[in-house]
Amino acid sequence: MNVIFSVQPRSPADIRFWWIRILLGTSALVGIALVYLLPASYAVAAAAGLISTALILRYPVAGLCLLGVAVPWGSSIPVGSGSLPVTPTDVIAGELGVVWLVDAIVQRRNPIRDSVLLPVIVFYLAAVGLSVTQATDLAASGREVIKWLEFAEVFLVTVWFLRSKLHLRLLAAALVLGGVSQALLGFFQFIQQAGPEAFGFHRTFFRSYGSFDQPNPYAGYLNMVIPIAAVLALKAEHRWERALYWGSTAVMVFALFASQSRGALLAALTAAVVLAAFLFRVARPLLGLAFLALIAILLGAAFGIIPSGSITRVMTSVGLGDVSFGNVTDANFSAVERAAHWLAGVRMFAAHPFLGVGIGNYSVAYPAFHPRGWYASLQHAHNYYINIAAEAGIVGLTSYTLMVGTALWYSYAIVRRARDGVCFAVALGSLGALVATDFHNIFDVLYVHGMATLLGAILALAPAGRHVDGLTRRVWRMGNEQRTQSGSNR
Repeated sequence: MNVIFSVQPRSPADIRFWWIRILLGTSALVGIALVYLLPASYAVAAAAGLISTALILRYPVAGLCLLGVAVPWGSSIPVGSGSLPVTPTDVIAGELGVVWLVDAIVQRRNPIRDSVLLPVIVFYLAAVGLSVTQATDLAASGREVIKWLEFAEVFLVTVWFLRSKLHLRLLAAALVLGGVSQALLGFFQFIQQAGPEAFGFHRTFFRSYGSFDQPNPYAGYLNMVIPIAAVLALKAEHRWERALYWGSTAVMVFALFASQSRGALLAALTAAVVLAAFLFRVARPLLGLAFLALIAILLGAAFGIIPSGSITRVMTSVGLGDVSFGNVTDANFSAVERAAHWLAGVRMFAAHPFLGVGIGNYSVAYPAFHPRGWYASLQHAHNYYINIAAEAGIVGLTSYTLMVGTALWYSYAIVRRARDGVCFAVALGSLGALVATDFHNIFDVLYVHGMATLLGAILALAPAGRHVDGLTRRVWRMGNEQRTQSGSNR
């Protein structure tokens, strides 16, 4: 009798299952109510949201895959408006955060699965928070603070839920699928010249821009995804996967050229050099010689050995030469405009060196610091290093540089130690994406349209791959020990 009525302790899996059932039941009741109360168009949108919510609650990795597709498209589908607009990306990230915390509580485990990058991420968040004390537009600062908190949360969530090679492959495929969908949209814009007239003004070809409103962030987004697809085109486990990734890489590279973003093309070239150094041993000495030749050319130009005219032409072709505020032409307008915003950012930093003008307040402070004749602000400094220095001072610049530098070093170390092919591929793809993003941020600010959130997921691929690689090694080692033991028993 005592055995029948005794309370058996539940396992964490049972508790988590009941949590999921309760949340799914609540979602179903809310969905039924919304269908009856809302107009048809809103009811359809609400139903789609509830279905995705149910999917995330039951299969969190599917939520990460939805996030990978939602980032490029989510900004064009606002869920809320006002000073703090909400997009599907924000909703999915929030739901994943709730599931992550519930899962950690139920399993009675520390929700921080990888702590190597956490100190530098927290340092950067603290610097961003401190800069708010200098802000005049708190709503603009609030948007930036939420953006970077979401970046940190998605990083931790991704590391937590990616627990097998299948999970890594699914998220990588979702990221590439989002990139291919944007590439196809870019091709349509390029061929049909669909978009603002300015994107074709004084140009032979129309610039594609996807759903990002501008060609440069569109190209920056493609550069976050192309390295992952390119590495998997060589290292994926199955032939059909490699064929699909080859096609995806080609489509996105052509779309990158269609954007005509010079900064993005330079960033892609830099990332390609890094990938080639890891993937092809024969390329390493050639790349080393090319680097030494570049240093020699620059030194020769500096000491007058090589004519400076050729260097100037190269610099002009990438938008860094022929910059004069007193001589603005159609050919150099974009370069001069970028230089004007760089100068305004440097002036802000000089006036507020410690904590800056407040995160998200570059555009607010711009009228007091702009060069003469350049009165219209483009919302940011067209260089994230200058931008963060202007908005968060030396504290923000130091913390951001430390964060991205540590991320590059950590990803590099994981790539060097990875043994499993899939883990190596996603870690190297993540490293390539970080290199391209960090380089492109010299010419632009890429953290718009949810791309900071996407960066959190991509940054997590390397540490998640490290954990999966370690698990794979332990399983392989245990299998060898069992086979050895069974052989000795015979």
